[in-house]
Amino acid sequence: MFDIGVSSVIRAGGGGGGLRLRRTMNPRRDAQRRVENALQLWVLEAKGVPAKRRYYCELCLDKTLYARTSSKPLVDNVFWGEHFDFTMLQKMDEVCINLYREGDPKKKKERSTLVGYILIAIEQLNSRHPVERWWVYAALFCSTVVGK
Repeated sequence: MFDIGVSSVIRAGGGGGGLRLRRTMNPRRDAQRRVENALQLWVLEAKGVPAKRRYYCELCLDKTLYARTSSKPLVDNVFWGEHFDFTMLQKMDEVCINLYREGDPKKKKERSTLVGYILIAIEQLNSRHPVERWWVYAALFCSTVVGK
């Protein structure tokens, strides 16, 4: 049995052969630290939205569009119940959820209209346990993406 390193051959004599190989390949291994950023987001529903057409959300991380919910008609409340799982993310400061009302499909030039947004600082979500909470949306603009 033998392990091959980057520039040398290491004989496996006792226990810890794999650890010795990793230390040979990266001598500073024990002094390094790796940070892995991940975000799981569950968009449930919107309440108090004007009763017009269909609605969808866009999920932006640091003003970059990462995902979009499906378009849902308004009944009493708009319910999505959609789960998003983002892994291998760069360090980020904020999550923005934009709420859009779809344009009238009969009018080709009518675009989606931004109804409101929710801006969440990442410090409010920094937890090992799920954070479930209602957020109030503001009727202002925060994303670089408007209408499709």
